Amino acid sequence: TPDGTVGLDGWYTSAVTVDLMASDADSSVASIIYQANGAETIAPTTVPGESASLVISTDGITTLTFSATDTAGNVEPTQAINVKVDSVAPNVGITTPSDGATYELNEAGTVEFVCDDAVSGLASCVGSVANGSDLDTSTLGAQSVTVTGIDDAGNQTVVTHDYSVVDTVAPAVGDPVVTPNPVSVDDTVLLEVDASDDGSGLASAEWFLDPATGQGDGESMAISGGVASATIGDGLDPGVYTVYVRAEDHAGNWSDPSETLLVVYDPEGGFVTGGGWIDSPEGAFIADPTATGKANFGFVSKYKKGATVPTGQTEFRFVAGDLDFHSSSYDWLVVNQGGTRAQFKGSGTINGEGAYR
Repeated sequence: TPDGTVGLDGWYTSAVTVDLMASDADSSVASIIYQANGAETIAPTTVPGESASLVISTDGITTLTFSATDTAGNVEPTQAINVKVDSVAPNVGITTPSDGATYELNEAGTVEFVCDDAVSGLASCVGSVANGSDLDTSTLGAQSVTVTGIDDAGNQTVVTHDYSVVDTVAPAVGDPVVTPNPVSVDDTVLLEVDASDDGSGLASAEWFLDPATGQGDGESMAISGGVASATIGDGLDPGVYTVYVRAEDHAGNWSDPSETLLVVYDPEGGFVTGGGWIDSPEGAFIADPTATGKANFGFVSKYKKGATVPTGQTEFRFVAGDLDFHSSSYDWLVVNQGGTRAQFKGSGTINGEGAYR
């Protein structure tokens, strides 16, 4: 009689103890002889008396043969049984994802795993995600894939690989646009910028004037349809300002700042005029690096009463290089920004041709 941990399909999942019992109605049992071949080998063994016990512990199929002899010398026909032992669970290997792996949000990946069993054979190999299917990287945070392998004896192996889905890519922010620009000191402007994030999505956007402004410390912007916007300019003194914009996604990634210039002018703010000369050294004039000498300049610009665009004249002449710039129009004028200077912008011609700014 075999005795062990019973599995499936006639298999045992532990070592098996086999008890042999013999009887004789006319005389008594003299001995029992047995031997084993197959997975485990036992040489012919004779045990006096009517019982014998042996243990088969080797994985695989062992064929046990046995017979009894009575005291009169009669030998029964040899009997045989197969003892099937599989004490080892299947091998389960998950190739992808590796345990502890990190994936970017929506990064492509394929689930790959394999199971095998060298003794009783593999009955099933089932994953929480089908083998060969896409790895789920659509949700931030901790994720896992579990595979269960079961052999024909009923042994089971469960393997789980944990992985993380992260978003380390900052939002994409375009070039800001200010409308109108330049703007009178008494008016406001609309600041707009395209912003997007293919990962966790846009969470916020901000604008600021001081480049040292910390992340999250700027002025909030509204986000709609992939465009961040804000109304700005109220309270700004005349001047030329660099306006910075950046965005944050839901994973906490901040974009680098994008920037544009905003010109705030005061139509009643006065005028600028000046002139002088510079010494142009060899190599400074790209069109003719050998040209050297004095370059003269002069300028005047002002707002006429009620005008939003300044008028004036700007000249720059470099005789040695045959260069004569003459202004043709002005865009804006900012006088005494910070109490120390004036700036203006416009366009003109060089040697009577083109449109240079």
